[in-house]
Amino acid sequence: MKYNRFCYLLPGLALCCWVFFSCSRSDENALQTILIPKKIDQELQLEQLTKSIKLIQLETNDRSLLSGVLDIKMFNEKIYVSDASRRILIFNQDGKFVKVLGKRGEGPGEYDFFPHMTIDEESNLLYVASARKLYVYSKEDELLLENALSFNVNAFSVLEDKLFVLRQELSIPQEEGFLNRASFYEINKSLDVVDTIPVREVKLKSGSASDFPIKNYFSTVGPDHFVYVPDFGSQILLHDTLYQFKDKILTPFLKMNFETIQTLDKSGIKKIQIHNVINSKSFLFCEYYSDGNYLLFVYEKESAIGYNLQKGVLDGNGNPVVLRPLDLGRDIFYFVHQSEYSDSETEEQNPTIGIVQLK
Repeated sequence: MKYNRFCYLLPGLALCCWVFFSCSRSDENALQTILIPKKIDQELQLEQLTKSIKLIQLETNDRSLLSGVLDIKMFNEKIYVSDASRRILIFNQDGKFVKVLGKRGEGPGEYDFFPHMTIDEESNLLYVASARKLYVYSKEDELLLENALSFNVNAFSVLEDKLFVLRQELSIPQEEGFLNRASFYEINKSLDVVDTIPVREVKLKSGSASDFPIKNYFSTVGPDHFVYVPDFGSQILLHDTLYQFKDKILTPFLKMNFETIQTLDKSGIKKIQIHNVINSKSFLFCEYYSDGNYLLFVYEKESAIGYNLQKGVLDGNGNPVVLRPLDLGRDIFYFVHQSEYSDSETEEQNPTIGIVQLK
C-alpha cells in the first residue's frame, strides 16, 4: 500500500514535549513529517526491498548455544552476538563458533548483565556496556580497559568520534507524582564522564514504567548521526520525533505523524508506544506497539512509499522478520530466523542470521 502524503511542522512545535532539546533550524525550514496510517498492510516480501541476502547458520555446540539474540555487530570480519544468556559470542563469517568474549561474573573483566555493544570505526575498538560497567576491546578481542560508572548504561554509541552513553532514570519520586529523566554523558578515552547533555524530563502521576531489551536508538549515516529516545512512562504524550545529533546539540529532524490517536487507559498503558526508530540512507523504520500489537512501519524515502506491517517483513518462507541495523550508510541490515525444530531427543539449533542490503 502506497502512502506518499507529506505534511510539514515547524520545529518549534515539535519541542512542546521535549524539555532540553535545542533547535538550530530557522522557522522558514519546515520539519518533514511522515504519516503512519491506521491501516495495516497485508504483507511485504523481503525480496521486494533487497539487493542481496546472505544467510548464515550459526554453529551450535555446548558453548555456543544461544537463548535469544539481542544485538549483532560485525567487527574485524567477525560476528558478535549479544545474547539473552548475558554473554557475547563470537562467530566467523561462515557462522563457525570462535569463542565467548570475556566471561560472566562481577570481577575484573567480567560482566553479569545484558551487554550492549558499539564500534569505534576510527579507532578500530569494540565498546561493551553491562549495567554500570564499560569495557574496551581491541580487534583481537583483548580487553584494554574497563571502568565502572555511577549509573546504569541504557544504550550508547560513538557519535562524532566520541563515546556517549544514555542514562534513563525512571519513576524518580517527586513532591507530586514522579519524574522520568533522560541524559547523555560524554565518555573520554579513560572511560570517565566529562560532560552531561540533558535530554528530557517527563512528569508522571504514577511511578509505573517498562523497558524494551532491544535498543536501536542511534543511527549513523556517513558523517550524520540521528537519535530517538523513547519514554515508557505512563503519560499520554507521544514522543514521535527523530533528532539529529551535531556538536552535542539535538535538533528536530523528522516527525512521525500517527493517524491513530494516542490515548492512555486506566492502568496507564499507552495506546501507541514507540520502541525504536532507525534511519538509514534510503529507509526509515519505526518499531512500535499499538493496542498491544507489534507493528513495523517501513518507509522508502525515494519513492515516499510506506508499509505498516504486523510482526515484520516476510522472508522467503513466509515468516515475519525484523530488520535491524548493521551499516546504515550502506543500507545493510540483519535479521534473525529462529530454529523451528526441537524435540526431546534433538538439541535445538542456533538461529540463522540474514545479512541483507536494501535497494
